[in-house]
Amino acid sequence: MSLIDKEYPNIEKNKRDKYRDFIEKRCSDYYFLGYLRCTGGDVGGAAKFYNLDDSLRTALLRHIVRLEIQLKTDFFNCAEKQTGCNSIWDNPSYYLPSSLSLDAKTGKSKFDKTKSNIENALQKHRFSTPGPGNMRAASFMSFGAFIDLYKNIDLRYKGAFIEKYTDYLPIKGESVSKRYEVLFKYLQAIRVVRNRCAHGNHVITRKFLYELNPQIRLIQKPLTPFNEDATVFEAVLLFILKNSNCKEEFQQYITRILRKYHSLLKKYSGKHSFSDNVIKNLGMDNL
Repeated sequence: MSLIDKEYPNIEKNKRDKYRDFIEKRCSDYYFLGYLRCTGGDVGGAAKFYNLDDSLRTALLRHIVRLEIQLKTDFFNCAEKQTGCNSIWDNPSYYLPSSLSLDAKTGKSKFDKTKSNIENALQKHRFSTPGPGNMRAASFMSFGAFIDLYKNIDLRYKGAFIEKYTDYLPIKGESVSKRYEVLFKYLQAIRVVRNRCAHGNHVITRKFLYELNPQIRLIQKPLTPFNEDATVFEAVLLFILKNSNCKEEFQQYITRILRKYHSLLKKYSGKHSFSDNVIKNLGMDNL
């Protein structure tokens, strides 16, 4: 007996058989079960949720990857302008003192770890080290390494970058240190969403929200421009729409997807990761 049969034993055999080939070739019983839970056992609706999720992950991954490149480029441009140096990733004097402290077990600092991650990425792509230009280094560092770099650079050298990417938030008048913390949470959340998309995990199911929200504490009302409490997923979507250089294209993609599956989302309202709140605040309330 399959996992689907165990959880939904009353699904009509003809309906189950109709989508058996779909389930076996496109996903798996366990994977499809998440969509069934959105529909309470409606196999046809679950198949539509799968197609919606597939479209959504593709659109998100494409634009998050572009946003990552943009964030890294802007970060270095801002930092170079404030420091007057084009090699801040390789200069310990620009980093927070705490990131230079040596770990008792490894004998290395957070700065050493970040620098090593970047150098390894450069060597993998056959670039010589040390001393590469920042843009070259930024192009090949992972987003996780970039977040570490953002975290460990001294606050005075990243103020312009922080201001640019938090300008749309209701914390505009807060201190730079407060805005730094908020942007750090957004970067973490973007990485989580990106990884889920890259690895084919659900982004449309409620389980995604339950897993993401506790991991990234970004759902407090003051940290988002929503009129109501927002989920992390909603906050990430809005961040892309407000900050991406390709935001018009991204909004067109998301609007097209939501319009195509609007009746499905409406029928199963509250059972998935999109709410009336996110649709309204993303400027899509005319669906």
